[in-house]
Amino acid sequence: MLSDAYDIASYIVANYQKARKIVEIGIGKLPVIAIEIKKRLPTTLLLVVDINPITLEDIARKYPELVTVIDDVFNPDLSVYHDANLIYSIRPPAEMLPPLLKIAKQVKTDLIIRPTADESPYDFKEFKLVNYGMATLYHYFAKRE
Repeated sequence: MLSDAYDIASYIVANYQKARKIVEIGIGKLPVIAIEIKKRLPTTLLLVVDINPITLEDIARKYPELVTVIDDVFNPDLSVYHDANLIYSIRPPAEMLPPLLKIAKQVKTDLIIRPTADESPYDFKEFKLVNYGMATLYHYFAKRE
């Protein structure tokens, strides 16, 4: 488990208390942050997205409170992300950042990235750096009309 997982969840809960829909992209095998958010925002629809169907089947079996969706950010189904108040991704590979930002812009939603320890390959020009407890996050605020 990430040492800053609780702080990441706390930041999201503090800033998206009224969210109707939150999406985690690249859930992997440890949905600790998604579980914590869902516990603290029980009425929020929390989608967890990954490209790996086996991983998602395992998560759906272990954590039925989470809604699992198979999607590929390099060829996304934008309907998955429409009406989301927030998209976030924990330690995505640097090559995923451009498509994540593109999705956020296309559906006009905020995006939070918790980078890997080595941030150097990332380009965070459009993001605000946020230090929250032990968490270092990059927060993109969507331009809404």
